[in-house]
Amino acid sequence: MAKIDSTASDYRQLPPEIEALVNERETARKNKDWKLADKIRETIKKKGYIVKDADYGPQVTPVPE
Repeated sequence: MAKIDSTASDYRQLPPEIEALVNERETARKNKDWKLADKIRETIKKKGYIVKDADYGPQVTPVPE
């Protein structure tokens, strides 16, 4: 399971669905399946979150309003 840094301004917990997608994306990245990783990133974005890759793992934040 990927270490996820949820840096939302109120530090709320990520919804389980988003956390699962982020973990699935990290698996795709480890397998160098960049197409799938990009597709999952877009799915996450459509659900209201942005994923940024960092040295320590993915950083997930809500899409700014």
